[in-house]
Amino acid sequence: MMRRDVTPDPELGAVLRRFDAPDPTADEQRRALKRRIEAAAAPLLAERRNGAWWEFAAVWARTLVPIGLATAVAAAAFIAWTARAGAGRGALTPVPAQDSLVGSVRRDPTSQHLLDAVVAPVLPHRN
Repeated sequence: MMRRDVTPDPELGAVLRRFDAPDPTADEQRRALKRRIEAAAAPLLAERRNGAWWEFAAVWARTLVPIGLATAVAAAAFIAWTARAGAGRGALTPVPAQDSLVGSVRRDPTSQHLLDAVVAPVLPHRN
């Protein structure tokens, strides 16, 4: 129904109700289906309720242990790689101007003020 059409058509409503009449057996069929599903699921649910937490962990151990080991190896390799790559520079060594923000910002009067504000603490003081 569109917003403008606020009056329902009684003839159309009667036809639709006739085709979509409530089935008196539908409720009983749904209840019977529910009982069959509950009866079939009862053994599975009972088995899950009686299990201990370590049984759940044991099931996942075959998957999670290799993933954990692979993650640990990858993290160790990354740490070793970054430590070796940064071995040439100390943590407090100033970065040359070519490697810092200076090379990536345009040279015009407004960007020069930005560069001075960003790079000034790293570069030696000029008089």
